[in-house]
Amino acid sequence: MTLLFLSPGICGADAVSTHWLSDLVQQALAQGQSAQLSPHLSVLLGLTTAERSTPVQQLGIRSDAALWLFDVCRSPHAPIVLMRVGDDRHVSVYRITTRGRPLRAVAYEIGGATQLLPAQQSTVDFRRQVDFWRAQQQSLQSARERSAP
Repeated sequence: MTLLFLSPGICGADAVSTHWLSDLVQQALAQGQSAQLSPHLSVLLGLTTAERSTPVQQLGIRSDAALWLFDVCRSPHAPIVLMRVGDDRHVSVYRITTRGRPLRAVAYEIGGATQLLPAQQSTVDFRRQVDFWRAQQQSLQSARERSAP
């Protein structure tokens, strides 16, 4: 069973400052690795209607017993996907807007039964992913500022 949240308000994400997000999108498009989202995941996230892979530009960081992925789809509207693959084999994936609001969320266990995430748990997980990527962007911004003439 796969959990799919369709409510745009699911995590109450604040979209006050999205500078961090636009910076990461630009970095992914300019320097990210080419990758593919699986056909099944692409359909669940609403990126395609037919089961086909979705090409993305991907930033990836291994940290905190997990692989953190920031994907920007190579399409006219460039949807953004946040993914965390834990060493415990738990995967949580969020399709978000360019303003940082979640559109759809999928959670599953690799090679096992998919578990339903309670709304409260998904809120915590979503905030964790947003906070992780904000911190990454701030680190990159600080490094750029230190290296500027």
